[in-house]
Amino acid sequence: MFEFIKFSKKTTGIVVFDCRSADIKKIDSLPCFVDSNFSQCQNSEAVLEIRVGSDNTISVCPMVKDGVYINSSPLSDSVAIDEIATISIGENLYYLTTSLKRAEQFAGIDISKWIVFYADSGRIEDELPFGRLKNSILNR
Repeated sequence: MFEFIKFSKKTTGIVVFDCRSADIKKIDSLPCFVDSNFSQCQNSEAVLEIRVGSDNTISVCPMVKDGVYINSSPLSDSVAIDEIATISIGENLYYLTTSLKRAEQFAGIDISKWIVFYADSGRIEDELPFGRLKNSILNR
């Protein structure tokens, strides 16, 4: 379900948490291209490119025009990743981090309980596993 990830202060990388499966992976061979499952791939199959800038900041750049969101906003241009960010690709949701502290916290995330709430009032409606969220929301 999850694995321990060894970090080195000399390598620049990014840790990805899959909110559907709780899989954690480290991508440290940058730059690279990833597909909608955040697996490394060829440029022609890519949804995102992950790059390292000259100042060692990590950024994500969309390779497709639609369907990719960062922190709930459409991703239309290259964006630097700070300590943590969310990436949505289609129906997949990922947490990304460049921080060792945040990456260690990923192992404690309980994906069996996602809270459905009303944004305007904050009233909690339900708790569901990630795989059932879409149907629950669409059927309300």
